[in-house]
Amino acid sequence: MPDDRSPPPFPAPFPLPPQGHPTEVLDGIFWLQMPLPFALNHVNLWVLDDGDGWVIIDTGMSTDAIKHHWETALTTALAGRPINRIIATHFHPDHAGLTGYLSQLVDAPVAMAPDEWRLATHISTRSPAEFVAGQQAFFAQHGLDQETLDRLALRGNVFRERIEPIVETFESLAEGDVLAIGGRQWRVVTGRGHSPAHACLWCEVENLLVAGDQVLPKITPNISVLWAQPDADPLTDFLDTLNTFAWLPPDTLALPGHRTPFRGVPERLAELAGHHEHRLNAALAACVDAPRSATELIPTLFDRAMDDHQIVFALGEAVAHLTYLARRGYLLASDEDGVRRYATERPTISLADERKQPS
Repeated sequence: MPDDRSPPPFPAPFPLPPQGHPTEVLDGIFWLQMPLPFALNHVNLWVLDDGDGWVIIDTGMSTDAIKHHWETALTTALAGRPINRIIATHFHPDHAGLTGYLSQLVDAPVAMAPDEWRLATHISTRSPAEFVAGQQAFFAQHGLDQETLDRLALRGNVFRERIEPIVETFESLAEGDVLAIGGRQWRVVTGRGHSPAHACLWCEVENLLVAGDQVLPKITPNISVLWAQPDADPLTDFLDTLNTFAWLPPDTLALPGHRTPFRGVPERLAELAGHHEHRLNAALAACVDAPRSATELIPTLFDRAMDDHQIVFALGEAVAHLTYLARRGYLLASDEDGVRRYATERPTISLADERKQPS
């Protein structure tokens, strides 16, 4: 008879680890949760036993609190063995913010995808004036009001404040690379959309996936057009990438960048596709009666009040959805009074039908 039992849950049971304390959750795999000063108040980092040393996957944001936790962990739980390598899944500050700091502190090489390194370097080395000018021009084009623009300008280059100087040299990670870490073989599987070339690590023998932010439980990865890449189409990249992970066995244990480890990656991917299809149709419906800017669509796509930190991500995501629709002919863009607005006579879209179209 076929075994139709569900795979055992994870944790079963396992409490959240104390922040800043590496906690072993599987043989040789340690969960290290660090605090973030946002509504999403934590990030998951992973420390792998590498025999004669350790491999760190992601480092957290550049904050005094996280630096303190790292310095404590390195002299207590991880003491006695060197750090052999630091892996950055992607360039976002909550994941790569301390790669440069830790690399110098423990004299370890950093491995990341070249596209991630280039974007981190480009944004983090902009002067506050350059960063603000680029961000304001992009946000104003998409309808953000002057009062909010002025508040955002006061923050300067907030990216640079959250990331230590990025390393000048690094080991390149690419799709299909195999890393031997502590007796396990991990293959690099590249995701796109949330960032340019997000490196996930797949251990086939044990059905383990270090997922970073590419596949998250419960919450959806932010898919944004950035002011530094205004012509990008990240939602197309993200939806195309769903096929990259759809083959994973249902009992794969995903170790995500936020929340808790989970199983059921294929089901989660279907949920993510449905989530974006819903937002695409909501955007189309809102543009039927009158042209709308990305800023005007934020209340349609997000049903909650937002602070300035969240509005940056919401606007970037609104632009991503509008870009996806405009490039497929569902929306017509026009620029009037310096603001880009979108209109449509095609109020619905089916992602399944889009995927049937010849490329």
